[in-house]
Amino acid sequence: MGLPNLDIWQQIVDDKGYPTLPFHVWWQEFVKNQNSTNESLQDQLSTLTGLDGSISDVLSAAESAVVVNSGTLNATLTGRDAGSTASIDVSGHVRVYGDGATVSVNPGSINGLAFGTTYYVYYDQESREGGAVPYQATSVKLTAVQTGARHFVGVVTTPANGSADTSGTTIDPPGFYHLPGAGGGGGISGSGTFSLDDNTGSFNFDDG
Repeated sequence: MGLPNLDIWQQIVDDKGYPTLPFHVWWQEFVKNQNSTNESLQDQLSTLTGLDGSISDVLSAAESAVVVNSGTLNATLTGRDAGSTASIDVSGHVRVYGDGATVSVNPGSINGLAFGTTYYVYYDQESREGGAVPYQATSVKLTAVQTGARHFVGVVTTPANGSADTSGTTIDPPGFYHLPGAGGGGGISGSGTFSLDDNTGSFNFDDG
C-alpha cells in the first residue's frame, strides 16, 4: 500500500491543538489510498474464491467421469421365476472405472419383481469400494443412468410366469465394445441399435 509523504518538519496541529490544513490534506489522501487498497484486496479475494469454485467444479466433473466411464467384467444377469414373483440374480463381478481402478463386487439378488418385464439393474455407492452393494431394478431406463454414485450393471427381461430363466446383458468396461450379434458374453450386445455420437466419439445403445 502506497502512503502519501508527510514531511518531518510539517506541523500537524496548530497553536490551538487543531489539525493543520496540510495534515487534513495528507489524511484525506491516506484514507483514499486505504480505500483503494481495500477494494483491490476484495477483488483479489473474489477472484480466488471464484477460482476455488472452478477447481471444485473440475474435480467434481472428473470424479463423475470416473463412474460414467466405468463398466463390468464377468457380470451376468439372470431373470428367474421365484414363485409368485420374479427375481433377478446378479453374479459377482469386477467393476472397472474410467481411471483404470478395479474393485470386486459381490453377487446379489433383487426379489419381488413383475413377470415379463424389462428391468435396468444398478446400485449406488459413493465410495466405489465394491464388495456388498445395494442392487436395485427399475423399468425406467433413465433412472439407471450412470452418474454421480450410480453404477449401471445391465438390463434383463424377467421370464413370464412359469417360464424358464432369462439372461440379460451388462455394461462393458472402458475401451470394450461388442458388435450387435457378435456375442462374447458380458457386454451390451445382441439385438438393439448402436449409434456413434459424432461430438463425443462414444457409442450409444438403444435396446428399443
